[in-house]
Parts: sequence; C-alpha cells; structure tokens
Amino acid sequence: MTESPTLAHASAPRASNEAPAADVRLRGVRVRYIDTGAVDAPAVVLLHGLGLDRNQWSGLIEPLSRTRRVIAFDFPGFGDSDRPAPSVYRYGFEALAETTLDLLAALEVGRCTLIGHSIGAGAALVAAADRPEFVERLVLVAPPCFRTSSPTALRLAMLPLVGRPLFQRVLGGAVLRRHLGAYAGDREDGRSAIDDAALREATYAMLKAMIDPDTLRARLPRVRAPTLVVWGRDDHVVPWTFGTRLAREIVGARLEILECGHAPEAERPDAFETLVEGFLADKSASLPADAKIAIDPRLPETRARATAPSRGTRGGRTP
Repeated sequence: MTESPTLAHASAPRASNEAPAADVRLRGVRVRYIDTGAVDAPAVVLLHGLGLDRNQWSGLIEPLSRTRRVIAFDFPGFGDSDRPAPSVYRYGFEALAETTLDLLAALEVGRCTLIGHSIGAGAALVAAADRPEFVERLVLVAPPCFRTSSPTALRLAMLPLVGRPLFQRVLGGAVLRRHLGAYAGDREDGRSAIDDAALREATYAMLKAMIDPDTLRARLPRVRAPTLVVWGRDDHVVPWTFGTRLAREIVGARLEILECGHAPEAERPDAFETLVEGFLADKSASLPADAKIAIDPRLPETRARATAPSRGTRGGRTP
C-alpha cells in the first residue's frame, strides 16, 4: 500500500523574499516545496532543471503569484528534498512526472500549467502525455527530447564500471558546469553547487536516464495541451534547432527563440516573463473540451485530502 502523503512546515533558513517552504512525504520521499498566491487562483507549477532546485524560478514566482497560485518544488535528489539512492528512487522522466502528479494530489490541485526547464520540461511532457486531464498548458524550456552528440566528459562518465567513480571524483564538475551555465555560482551557504557530492549522485543517475530520449519523443504526438516552447539561440547544451523540431511535433505548439543560452529565465528574465504572462493570458489557449478530469485511483488524491494543510497553514503566502 502506498504511504499516505504527510505535510509539515519546514524550518530551514530562507531568503526574506522567498515564500515559506514546507515538506510533503510522497511514496516515502520527503519533498520540499513552496506554495504561494491565492489558493483558488489558476495554478502554475514550476519544474527545475538538471542540477538545480526551486530557486531557479525565484525571479518568476513573485510576478506570477500576483494573479495565480504558484507551486515550486525540489525534485528528489536535488535542492532541499531527500536524496534517495537510485535503488530507492527511479531517477528518470517518468519518476519526476510521478512525483509532480503526487504533489498535485497532495495539495489538492486540479488542472494546472506546468513550466519546466531541461529535465523539468521532460517531466512536464510525460505528465501532459500520460495524464492530460491534469495539464492545462505547457511551457517547455530546452527539454532533451532528441539525440545529440555528448561531450567527451559525459561519454567517459557513462562507461561501464569506471564511469560512476570518474564522474564523482573527476568529471562531475565539468558536466555540471556545462548544464548549470548561468547558475554555476556559489550558493547562499557559501558552498559551490558543483562540489556537492550528493547532488552529483542524483545528477549522474538522471544523466543515465537522459542518454536515451526516445521515451520523451514517443510521447510528443500524445501531448494535447496548448504548448509554448522557449529556447536560447546560443544554447550549447541542447541546440536551438531542436526547438523548431519539437514545435513541429507537438500539435499547435508555439516557438519563441531568445538571444541567450541554456537558461532564458535567468539570462533574459524580463523577456521570458513577458512570454509566459502573454501565453497564460491567451484565452485561445485552452485544454480540449474532451479532455475531462478523471481522478486516477492510483494517485493519493483522497488520502491527500485528509492530510493536506488548511488554507491558513499551507506553505506559501496566506491569501
């Protein structure tokens, strides 16, 4: 039997302008999240990229929360969430999507917009394809949907037997630096994210799952939600030409190319916010009428109702 999700307020230090954080236990794994904005407003869920955490979206949370309920969380293995071993948590796009859907159930969120970057965009694609009744709109930033040539460091890290220790001791910094890009600076606690051994473990497990992107590409024809694809023209991790390909393979998708690298929300924050706000406000973008909400009994929806925080005590700003 799946463990019922339980929620509790977190007491970890945070920046003064950050919404209060809380914890929820999903399938035995503690997940750190924030939940801010009016509880009855349209919901937006932010899914971070490889090696990052919910703070990736710090510049977007406040403006979006003026008119929407905004939820951002750390995937297992990243940020302030638990760091389960790969034998406990199946790092991969399906597992990340499952965690996302479990969190929606625990917080009693129905349909929502998913905004994801990199692996977060991959998780959003899986959720939209497999559970369309929960996903109203998608914003996808540089998802790894297609095969591309890997840098030498990553190829060496994937070698049998020696790859994992090579990644942990030698190569992990180079691989993480390439993916983190604009986020490769020091954290508030003074430690470099690149030197975090636990982060490297989760990153390595996720990279192994990303080697074969066919699981994402096969789902593209099943994505029915209105979709905005955003890419940086100077993205050296996933080339921008993949954005044109992705927009062609998702029916009705809109593509926007920004003059930046792999992190549009950090490198061009104003332009990115404008694109997102305009897309969310576009009333012509809506879920097809035949995609009705039907709660899957495998999700902990009914159990979550018994343990979810009240409106006055949920993580995030009280409306």
